[in-house]
Amino acid sequence: MRHNVQAMTAQFQILGEFKEAVPYGTGHINDTYMAVFNQGGTKARYILQRINHHVFKNPPALMENVLRVTSHIREKLIQQGANDISRRVLTVIPNREGGCFYQDAEGNYWRAYIFIENAKTYDVLETPKQAYEAAKAFGKFQGLLVDLPGPALHDTIPNFHNGPLRFQTFIKALEEDVCNRAAAAQRGDADRTPGGWVEVGPHRREHVVGPVRVGERLRREDDVRRCSAAEHDVAIRHDADPRVGLAAEIERRHVEVRDRVVADS
Repeated sequence: MRHNVQAMTAQFQILGEFKEAVPYGTGHINDTYMAVFNQGGTKARYILQRINHHVFKNPPALMENVLRVTSHIREKLIQQGANDISRRVLTVIPNREGGCFYQDAEGNYWRAYIFIENAKTYDVLETPKQAYEAAKAFGKFQGLLVDLPGPALHDTIPNFHNGPLRFQTFIKALEEDVCNRAAAAQRGDADRTPGGWVEVGPHRREHVVGPVRVGERLRREDDVRRCSAAEHDVAIRHDADPRVGLAAEIERRHVEVRDRVVADS
């Protein structure tokens, strides 16, 4: 492994004896590990993750967002009398000083979560039912956060959802064609204007009716997770950021959904 995971887990309030850690998942942004502890003879698993501070350039702000969102959702679920809350919302493990992340001597930022058990990852959605459950999960997520109090969340990746800027960047890359691939894309290059696009970006937010919602940097379709159970139960792993509340703003990448559903087979 690239990192001394055992040493990093010691920086968080995790009880028991460290047994092992292995790389976890198929993500390519952050470095994610599943750590196993012996707690009184019972195996307990945790997620330990090194935040990629080259992508998320302000990890403290990122974790402030995550803590605000997860705390708000947990309180709402408690008020609703929900069951199995630790499966429905992420549990951030505090560091030894009570903070929500740890910065090591090399400048890396780490965070830890309770591992949500009995979940299976699909690299590609296999059924419409899975897509439906994922979409429903995000609908519930938005509903739980509709009354999230201010101030606004931090913008964790500036201009990530700035459609016009992304289009300008695309045109620039197309014209420079440093990899000599533009000829193969001529059919898609027929119209170089963003006509007909719905431009919803930072410069248009003042024209949007309604509040800016909490959005999700969706991770990947391969992180839609489900297991056999008698009820639907969803927790969304997120790096929350402020976003205009339109479905068109939700991008396909960067999401992890953990859920319990009846097996589709």
